[in-house]
Amino acid sequence: MSRYFVFVLVVGAVGCMESQQGQNWSPDTPYVDEDVATVDIVEMVEEVPKGDPIGPSFGNDYGFKTLLSQEAITWNRIHGVVQGHRVYLVAGGTLGTVYLLDEWSQTWKSLALASQAEVKGVWMDGPESIAVCGQDGLLRRYRSVSDGGQPFWNLDDAGTGKTETLNAIHGTDIQHLWAVGERSLALRLASDQWSALEGPALGLPDGQEISLLSVFAVSEEEVYIGGQDVLIHGVAGEFTANLADFSGYRIFDIFVQGQDVWLATDNAAIFHLDVGDGSITKHQPNTYSQFRGIWVGPSGIVLAAGYMPPPIVWSFDGNLTDNWTTHSVASPKRIADSLPGRINSSSRLHSIWGVNYENFFVATHSGQIIQYALHP
Repeated sequence: MSRYFVFVLVVGAVGCMESQQGQNWSPDTPYVDEDVATVDIVEMVEEVPKGDPIGPSFGNDYGFKTLLSQEAITWNRIHGVVQGHRVYLVAGGTLGTVYLLDEWSQTWKSLALASQAEVKGVWMDGPESIAVCGQDGLLRRYRSVSDGGQPFWNLDDAGTGKTETLNAIHGTDIQHLWAVGERSLALRLASDQWSALEGPALGLPDGQEISLLSVFAVSEEEVYIGGQDVLIHGVAGEFTANLADFSGYRIFDIFVQGQDVWLATDNAAIFHLDVGDGSITKHQPNTYSQFRGIWVGPSGIVLAAGYMPPPIVWSFDGNLTDNWTTHSVASPKRIADSLPGRINSSSRLHSIWGVNYENFFVATHSGQIIQYALHP
C-alpha cells in the first residue's frame, strides 16, 4: 500500500490582534491595519540543513522515526491538519522559536518570534492560520501572505492587557479561538475582538485561582476547559464547573469527538465522558504514568501520550475489558543497533496528534518530534 504525505512543521508562536477600529481579517483576504502591532518575519527566516535526523531507511516498516531533534528545545504541544494529500503540523516549545519543515523540499526553516517567551499551546486550521499562546501572556496569530506581500506575526498580546501565562489554545477557525491559563483566566476571540473571562464568569468559586491547562472548542458556542481539579463546560455563554469528579487531577489535554469527551490527566488516569448518558469512566492503563496528550482518530481509536519514562503511546479501541495497547517509542531494532540512542528511551512525551492510527506524531521533552508511520 503506497502513501503520499507532505509535512509542514512549525514550532513557536504566532499572532494577530485586531484593534477595535481594525478591519476584519480572513485567511483568504489581505489584512491591513496600520494601528495593529505586527512583526515582519521576512528577515527572520533562516534555513536549517536537513541533517541526519530525517534518515535512515526503514525498509517500508512501521515504526517511530525522528523528524526533528533539537536538544535545547522542549516541545510542549503539537497540532495539525490534513488538506487533501498534504499534512501540516505545528509544534510549540521553549525559547520562543518557530521551525517550519517543508517535506517537498526536505528543508527546515526557523522563523524567529522576536520573543524568548515559552510557547505552551499551539493550534492551526491551515498552514496560513496558526495560533499560539504561552509564557507571560504570549498570544499571537500567524499570517503568511502568498500574493507577494510579507508574512508577519500579529501581536494579539499587545492588546489583551494580560500577563498571566497561557497554557493552551484551541478554536474552530482563526477568528474564533479560546486561550486559557493561570489564575482562572480564559480569553475568547470572537467578532475580531478578545474578551476575558475569569473565575466566577467560568463557574469557578469566587476568589479561588485555578490553573487552567487545556481547552477544546467544539463549536463557536461550546467549549471544554480543563485544569487543576476541574472540568468546565461552556455553552452559549453559560458555564458549569465540575469540581467534584476531578478532585486531585490535573487535566492536561482534551479531545472531543461526537458524544465522547476524553481527558488526559496525571495520577495515571484517562477519563471518558459520555455526553449522551452523562457517565464518567476512569481508565487506568497503568499505575505509574501521567498523561499529557490525547488524540482520537477517525475510527474512534484513542491514543494517549505517557509522560513518565520510558516513553510509551497507549491506544484503546473501546474493548469492554479496558485493555490498552502499548507502543514503545523506540527505533526498530536494526536502527537502534546501528544508531543507539537515536530516539531517547528516557524521554517524556508531551503531546500527540495524528492523521489515523497508522500515522501520528509525538512531541517530547527532550527535543524530538517523532512520527509513527510506514517509512521508506
